[in-house]
Amino acid sequence: MDEITSKTNFEGAIRAGDIIGKKVINDKGLQVGKIGEILIDSSDLRLKGIIVKRGLIATDIFVDHNNIKNLSKDGVELLAAPFIESALIKVFDINGKQIGNVKSIKRVDNSYKILSIVMEQEAETLTPKQEIKKEAKAKAVKGIV
Repeated sequence: MDEITSKTNFEGAIRAGDIIGKKVINDKGLQVGKIGEILIDSSDLRLKGIIVKRGLIATDIFVDHNNIKNLSKDGVELLAAPFIESALIKVFDINGKQIGNVKSIKRVDNSYKILSIVMEQEAETLTPKQEIKKEAKAKAVKGIV
């Protein structure tokens, strides 16, 4: 191990403890919470993601490293809004007709891979990923990674 001296160069490094509690900003420039935890993959020592603390009442959320645009001493900037902010996005069919609103998005584990979308219509509908047409999917989940 190398001894840390005043001349040790950590250029480009950020101390995890220094950014805990800093702002997490979505793709629209709005704060979605604060960094609560930083998760590191123990097998390759790469950033896995962060846990965003959203206050006393709101549920904490996981943000995968693939959705992090920038991480700095000031906080985290996201590429897209977390799924939790995606509720009530309008859903359109292939012809552009609105067929409902996104009520929630079911994900594979903590990833940003969509398993299904729950739509709010006159009756609640669960739409598996395989049944979402490419064009409709693009409109329904615009802004969601």
